Amino acid sequence: MSSLTPPRLAQALLDPRADWITPKEQLNWLALPIAKELIYTNRDKLKGLPDTLEQSITECVTRSILRRSDLSDKESEKQITSLMDLTVERLLEPAPLPQSLTIWYKALKLIDKLPEKIPPLPGNSFQIFEDKCPRQICDKIKLDGTLYKIKEKCTLILVPKELENPDEFEKVIKSYGEKHYPEDENPLQYRNFWNTAREQHGKTPFGPTCWILHTNDVLEESRNKDWDEQVAMIDDLAKETFVNWQVPESFYETFLTIALTEIGTGQRLYQIGNQQNGRPSTYTRVKQMTDSHHLAVGGSASSGVRVRPIYYICSDADIGIAAHWKF
Repeated sequence: MSSLTPPRLAQALLDPRADWITPKEQLNWLALPIAKELIYTNRDKLKGLPDTLEQSITECVTRSILRRSDLSDKESEKQITSLMDLTVERLLEPAPLPQSLTIWYKALKLIDKLPEKIPPLPGNSFQIFEDKCPRQICDKIKLDGTLYKIKEKCTLILVPKELENPDEFEKVIKSYGEKHYPEDENPLQYRNFWNTAREQHGKTPFGPTCWILHTNDVLEESRNKDWDEQVAMIDDLAKETFVNWQVPESFYETFLTIALTEIGTGQRLYQIGNQQNGRPSTYTRVKQMTDSHHLAVGGSASSGVRVRPIYYICSDADIGIAAHWKF
């Protein structure tokens, strides 16, 4: 029976990491379909070029997209851009990858926690990123009349096993924050973490390396609802989109999304409400419980993020439910 097993499958069974790739290979995979679409859209500009150059042009556009994506790659910065790359770049003017799809790389690189090898994204994930936002995630329309895409309202993060656990992760990012924010500010820490919950969950291992696509906000109309109503909203979202959207299992999944987004872009998710942003505070419930109470994560501010039981949150209007796709 084993002799009939395909070689790649047999290798994967022996070593689950056999098909893992480098982070740069994953970035190339994300940029490639965008490059191909750009070339197709501008095919009239490329008329007259021999077909033998098609692969080279695709590679040039892919490299250009990554160069423009502000990924802090010092090795690439040292390389001299070829004449062909410069010509194709000027002709097609590639745009950078969306920040929401590169935060994982940039942030983990900045805190020196980017693994050498990672599990590849599922083959259908790029199409999901490009799909229009379901109404539950965003029911608004852009000024130009178009609908938002999932990649514009969700963030892709990588959770490497090497980050160990929530307490160790906070040590790493807190240290980074102390070096990069004013003395009286550090959003990269817990500003309030319920002691009982921290004792129970703070050292729980993250588990095997995985990807998470996390909403940047709670679902539309999910505030002022009880747990069962919020879970039903996630179930409806999954059924309508045929994507395995779920309630965040643990506080750390939302905390990582908040922290890595802050590091990678400076954007603050799940913020505390104030006069400056003109919004209510935002927290999401998670499945994880302490003393029979679901934890709530959010209220992020210049002093950090809160992880509390829901009865410590001021108002039900502040508590909604996020969605994530874990793979």
